[in-house]
Amino acid sequence: MRSCLADAVPIVERRWLPSAGGIPLGLWNLYGSKMELDTPSTIFKILAEEVLGYHVNSDVQDVGTAAEALWKLAGCSPSETDSCHEQTDFHITFGVTFNANVSVEYDRVQRLQMGGLLENLASMGYLTRAGIYVTQALLQSAETSTSRSLLDDYRSYDARYHQPQSFFDDVESIDHSQLVPCAGWLTSSQAALCENNWWKAPTCRFKGNGSCVPCLTATVGRTAYRVAEIMDKAVAHSMPIALGVTRSVKDLHDLVAVHRTLFVFWEPDVTFLQLHPRRISFPKHNPLLWLRGDYSTDSQAEDPRIVVSSDLMMHAPDVREMLLKMKWSLADIDAMMQDGVETKALADGQIQPNFGEMLEVQLSSGNWISGAAWEGACNWLHTHEHIWRTWIPQADSCLHGQGLFSVADTQWLERRQVGAVCRPCEPGYTSVMVTDETGLDTAVCRLCSPGRKQSSFSAQSCAECPAGTISQSFGQTECTKCPIGSFQNGTGRSECIQCPENMDTSIKGATTEDACICSDNTYWQWEQQRCIGCPADFICNGSFMPPLQRAGTWAEALEGGGYSIYYCRDVLRCPEALPGSCATGRTGRACADCFKGFAAAADGSCQPCDALQLWPFILIPLVVIAVVPLLVFAGIVLSRARKVAISVFVVCLVFGQLVVCLQSLEAQLLSNTFPPYRRLPVSEAPTNAIYQFDILWVDPAKAILQSLSIFSFDIEFSCVLPPRNHLMEYTMQLLAYPVVLLGTFLVWSMARFTRRRVSFTYFVNFHGIILIALLTAMSLSVLRPFQCRENPNGTSTIVTKTDVICWTTGEHIALILLACVGILAYPVAILAAISFLTWKYPIWLRSSSGLEVLERYRFLFGRFRPERYYYGLMLSFHNLVVALIPATLVSVPALQVGIMGIVVCVKLTTQSLLWPWRVDVANYNDMVLSAGLLMLLLLASPLLNLNEQKAMEFVAVLLACVMFLLPIAALLAASAAVCFRLRPQSKYSMFLCHHKAGAGALCRFIKLIVHKYGRMNIFLDSDELDDLSRIFEIVSSDTRCLVAVLTPDLLQRMWCAGEMTSARKSGIPIIPLYCDGFAFPDADCINKIESVWTEEQQYTLTSHGISMEDIKAILQGFL
Repeated sequence: MRSCLADAVPIVERRWLPSAGGIPLGLWNLYGSKMELDTPSTIFKILAEEVLGYHVNSDVQDVGTAAEALWKLAGCSPSETDSCHEQTDFHITFGVTFNANVSVEYDRVQRLQMGGLLENLASMGYLTRAGIYVTQALLQSAETSTSRSLLDDYRSYDARYHQPQSFFDDVESIDHSQLVPCAGWLTSSQAALCENNWWKAPTCRFKGNGSCVPCLTATVGRTAYRVAEIMDKAVAHSMPIALGVTRSVKDLHDLVAVHRTLFVFWEPDVTFLQLHPRRISFPKHNPLLWLRGDYSTDSQAEDPRIVVSSDLMMHAPDVREMLLKMKWSLADIDAMMQDGVETKALADGQIQPNFGEMLEVQLSSGNWISGAAWEGACNWLHTHEHIWRTWIPQADSCLHGQGLFSVADTQWLERRQVGAVCRPCEPGYTSVMVTDETGLDTAVCRLCSPGRKQSSFSAQSCAECPAGTISQSFGQTECTKCPIGSFQNGTGRSECIQCPENMDTSIKGATTEDACICSDNTYWQWEQQRCIGCPADFICNGSFMPPLQRAGTWAEALEGGGYSIYYCRDVLRCPEALPGSCATGRTGRACADCFKGFAAAADGSCQPCDALQLWPFILIPLVVIAVVPLLVFAGIVLSRARKVAISVFVVCLVFGQLVVCLQSLEAQLLSNTFPPYRRLPVSEAPTNAIYQFDILWVDPAKAILQSLSIFSFDIEFSCVLPPRNHLMEYTMQLLAYPVVLLGTFLVWSMARFTRRRVSFTYFVNFHGIILIALLTAMSLSVLRPFQCRENPNGTSTIVTKTDVICWTTGEHIALILLACVGILAYPVAILAAISFLTWKYPIWLRSSSGLEVLERYRFLFGRFRPERYYYGLMLSFHNLVVALIPATLVSVPALQVGIMGIVVCVKLTTQSLLWPWRVDVANYNDMVLSAGLLMLLLLASPLLNLNEQKAMEFVAVLLACVMFLLPIAALLAASAAVCFRLRPQSKYSMFLCHHKAGAGALCRFIKLIVHKYGRMNIFLDSDELDDLSRIFEIVSSDTRCLVAVLTPDLLQRMWCAGEMTSARKSGIPIIPLYCDGFAFPDADCINKIESVWTEEQQYTLTSHGISMEDIKAILQGFL
């Protein structure tokens, strides 16, 4: 590769652009086949390579328009704009003229990226023009003529006043065969009157060929160059022009060189330089006329521009600085082009260059022109060094956007020093112009101060951080948004302003204090004008929204902006809403009451009363009216049909047990329905009743439990009574049974005058059954005022009447007094009566009126076996304990499940051991119902949620105690068993082994005589044994001696043989008592003894450890 300058930078020392690992500086050679633009490009290439020391890629490209060159600099194409933000291979192009089309395309490219992809950097210093030219020889000839015509002025061609044809050749002297026929260059939108291939203007056509001025233009490509413009000017200014079109630029050059004629061309250009052409001037260019298609004014002079890619400042700022200073005059361009062509021609062996031929070759290939341009550019550089040396930037004279940089120390500098170079300022830095001690200007890169940022290269200033953002340190490339809970209303700040206490912002980057809102779990207190913490049992969603009461709680607004929180009976009654809100139709504290005429619905609201809500008030009178006929009918049936009476008795037993079981379920419902509200998120809160030990009952079990409220007399009175009339409601509940008692008594009294009288015994039994069956329900009802639960505000309210404050209000004191009366009237009186009757029962039974007592109190004693007559009292106490659980343990919900389970287990165990009911069906039914209750508690226990720490600790202590007591109980049981086995004396002094048919009376006589005269304990199986399976164990463990009453069939009885064998194996003395008719068995009978008993009897003996050999051995002893 040749060099132009003597001190050129060697190729090995030239630089690559730093992007993408190193690429050459790309020079897009626009219009590479036109010499006037290639010469400035060549000068730039020489200076960039040999002076600045860059690798330059300047391959000649055949690009049709400047608009396409813009896309090349952007690194993409109009159809593929996605790659426009990527790396480009070309950075610079010379000679872009911004006509209307190019300007539109330039704007389109710029819009693809903020700040633009291109930079319209500078003018090249001269203007390019096109028009009608006349040679210098013709100008001088006209100026020296008698007319003194100025042929470079359009007015000299006005045929009305001048005769310009006298200075030009006649059109007939020009060979028209060298011209293109009009049909060859006319377009579809043009029309022309041509004669011998000449298109004549009107002034030429009317006056004949002798009055015409020939004007030639060439075909460029397939288009006749500017024919419409030339003819438009000729017509507008009365110019007698005859326009001809040559086939090529070479033909145009040849004809102009030998004929006196006008010609159409452009400048600067080398083709006609030797003829020294002069452009004819016309009126000043009028762009509005040209837009309308009127070309009578002069053409627009175009300013060729230097366009670069926008990243040139970042990659090569010194190249950009040089481009800003590069300027040429039109004479410089002409001289360089002429010098280059002549130098090239001489180098090719041509004495006189043929410019027309050379231009034709240039237009067709463009291959040789770079050589000629290089020669002209190099010669110009040699002769004009004083000009281009001023273009070269000094290494340490940095431009605005650059800064001094030490390559050796790899750091930015604040002053000039040896080895300093200029580099674009990096992001986070700004370029600052400074004047050093020598008085010369340069630039340094300094870090952006806090509150400012810069994210681009070559920045000339740092931008202030906008409102809502900050930069806290030097050299920030981006501003950081203020975090949640802060804002910044100013610009250029380094710290965010914190929102007031308990306030946050909903977004990052807040710009005003108005963006601060109450944070989560706080709310806006209007009286204090600040955000305060969310009260307990409230939901605060922040912002400026008021707090919401949790579902299941009710908030009462207090003076000063505070709230008093009460628990509701049901979460559905108090929805999650504004403080004090209730479900539809509800009113009062904690939404406890329905408006008069409304009744509670399943969804927690109150709906207008209908027949469904009024059924208790309709049913009770019907029951009272119908009970006596039922008693009469039952009395008649029972007295006449014993089988029917027994069946009815069994049914009544089963039904009574079911009623008691349902009351136990209702007790569980009461203990599980009204808990302290659990503080859960709304999404976890139960959707229905929350139970006291946090059992989340689910349907359909929940609906079934809620339907049992009738068994505790929990009846809504709002259909007939106004709200908050709790004394009246409670009084009506207490008087419910006395009303029934009085009504039935009146009916019974009237029935005495009927033909079939009802005994007073039936009346007593009927009410006895009611009292025993409904003892739990009555106890639940009268104890309800004592069921007080603590609220978050420190007060206590009744669980079922949440608007009644306990212990401090007159209303509750009145309820307590009524409850005391109710307790004395119902559970205390009933249990006292049952206890008294149970205590007197054995005495009355042995008296003369025993049968009458048995009939009168059959409701209490007739249901049980005679020896278990006391079980009625035990069952009544059990029912009372069931009712006491929700009342006494209301403040300890975690304990209620366990206590209820223990009570049911004790009752189930007691019933299984005592087997008290008179009929087996009742015993089995009682076991099934108790087991069902126990299963219900076990199945509900996984739903138990001990969310309170205190409750969890309490249950943990109970579990530890139970786990500690279990091994102790097992140890005590084992010790008792051992002591029982090892006790020194037997329970029975004598065991009478006998055959009942042969010696039953004798044995009874023996026992009576012994009891009469001694204190010996005699075992007689008919008196002592309930379970035959234990008879052998009694012989071996609890007997001192066995008396065998030998009767004829004794030895053939399986049980008698087993008893004697057990006594012999245990070492118990056997005393034989021979009776008449007893015969000793012989050996044959002994050997065949197994044939006497069935296989089942033999299996029974074997299961107790008695074999046939043992029996034969004991029988051998009688021989």
